Formats: sequence, C-alpha cells, structure tokens
Amino acid sequence: VRTFTATDDCGNTASCVQTIEVVDDVPPLIECPADAVFECEEAVVFGMATAFDNCDTTPTITWEDIVTAGQCPQERFITRVWTATDDCGNASSCEQSVTVLDTTPPVIECPDNLSVQCVEDIPAPDPLGLVVSDNCSTVTVEWLGDERDGQVCPLTIERTYRAVDECGNEAFCVQLIEVNDTIP
Repeated sequence: VRTFTATDDCGNTASCVQTIEVVDDVPPLIECPADAVFECEEAVVFGMATAFDNCDTTPTITWEDIVTAGQCPQERFITRVWTATDDCGNASSCEQSVTVLDTTPPVIECPDNLSVQCVEDIPAPDPLGLVVSDNCSTVTVEWLGDERDGQVCPLTIERTYRAVDECGNEAFCVQLIEVNDTIP
C-alpha cells in the first residue's frame, strides 16, 4: 500500500492510496538429470535436478519414484518425477527415466583339463565345486553333459557346465578330459 500526499504552500494536504499487488504466478523452470541405464540396482545414481525461478532464488526441489519391476529380480524401470516449487507455491515437474537391467553374463571357471588312464578314473561332474561370480545376482551352475569324440584311444570327452544368473544371462565352460591308456 503506497500513500501519496500533496501539500500546497498554505499547508493544505490531500492524500490518495495506491495498492500494488505483487503476484508471482510463474512456475520455476526445472531441468532433470539425464536418463540412464545401470546393470545393478546398487550402482544407480540419479544425480540432482536444477531449478531456476523469476522471484525465488532457491526453489524447493523434491522427487517421487515410480518403480516397475521387470522380468528378473534385478530388473527395474524407475521414473523419478522431480518437482520444483517456489515460495508462492508455483510448481513444475520433469521426469527422469532410470533402467536397471542386468545384461552381463556370469563368469565361470572350469576345472583344469584332465588326463586319466581309464574311463573309470574320470571324476564325477561337480558343478557346485566351480568358481563362479556375477555382477548383480546369485548364480546357478549345472552340468549339461559329457560329449565323447568317438575315438577309443585316446578318448576325448568334453564336459560342459552352464552358469546362469537370476536375469537369465548365461555362460558356458568346457573341461577337456582325455582318457589314454598308456600302461601296457
């Protein structure tokens, strides 16, 4: 409220009142961090949205996540809705998409290749004894089978193992077993 007063040389005065209303109805401008894809949920980094406003130098920035599960336990589709609000309650939003998708196969180390004298000397398959690792999840290991080359002496067997993680990424390894009776 601004009051104007006019006074003449004789001291007579007259006043009027001007009402000035300041209305901030312009929402802040908000910029989301870039969309991103991550292999594992524990590696997710969202960054931070930035906001600029015509009147408020520090608009409040908040967010809400909308999470959709995918096909495997490690798969997530996250929409982060960022909102900037100024002192007058004006708000604007933007969306950031973050995908968590494990596409990396596990690592499997086969047992060393083996040479034995007799077929009876071939050890039983041991999938639980293999060294396996994965970037995000647990791994299941299985013995797929032994493939013989059809020879008699020496006989070569390819023993195949498979490692698969919770998202269906798989890796294979082959152990060669040679059966060669060299004892007369």
